[in-house]
Amino acid sequence: MGSDIVKLQNKLVIAILLLANLLNPIVIHATSTDSGESSATITFTTFIQNVYIMDPTDPTKINPDFPDPITPPSLLSLNHVSSFTFGGQYVSASNQTYYSTNTAPFIQVTDIRGSQSGWSVIASMSAFNDGTNPSLNGATLSLNNGTSQSTMDGNLNGPTSPAVLLVSGGDSALVSNAALGSGMGTWLTSWLDDTAAGGTNAKVSLYVPAASMKTGTHNATITWTLSNAPQ
Repeated sequence: MGSDIVKLQNKLVIAILLLANLLNPIVIHATSTDSGESSATITFTTFIQNVYIMDPTDPTKINPDFPDPITPPSLLSLNHVSSFTFGGQYVSASNQTYYSTNTAPFIQVTDIRGSQSGWSVIASMSAFNDGTNPSLNGATLSLNNGTSQSTMDGNLNGPTSPAVLLVSGGDSALVSNAALGSGMGTWLTSWLDDTAAGGTNAKVSLYVPAASMKTGTHNATITWTLSNAPQ
């Protein structure tokens, strides 16, 4: 009888201990016993690849006027430059400013050198010529409020575009400038006029002094130069 009581007491003690463990579980904390390191590696090289002329109104789309790709001559290339027309005008007794009929002019630069060393584009304008002689002395071409957009997504460091004034037969002017660490990929600098009235673009204008106006058609050549360093 005494041994039975002892066995019963032992069973009660074991039951109480089990219940206590259930009510207050033992928490085992994991500790680091070892560690290791691995790596991720990639190697870039360069090669000349075909480039599409993009749409300045949506640089993620191919320009419908230039559907075929081009093969640039180098890893840093000037892919497109726009011409400007100013329509037919009347000879005036006062100095006049005329606005371009091109509502979406742009230039396109592609940089796949992988150096992030920046670049710049300058432009100069020759003297106007009426087909026989120099003409429109004192004429100036202005490009204002240019914007730069990339064909790539994300917030990227792109080139800047200052106000441009090209004097007929004068010096060159900076058009687009990509500082060190910027300008990689394909970039469009454009002069889009969303408020164009009567089919003209107020961001691109030609000033002509009255004293130099002469009947006939006058042409000037704009030379765009891409350099492999910023200004």
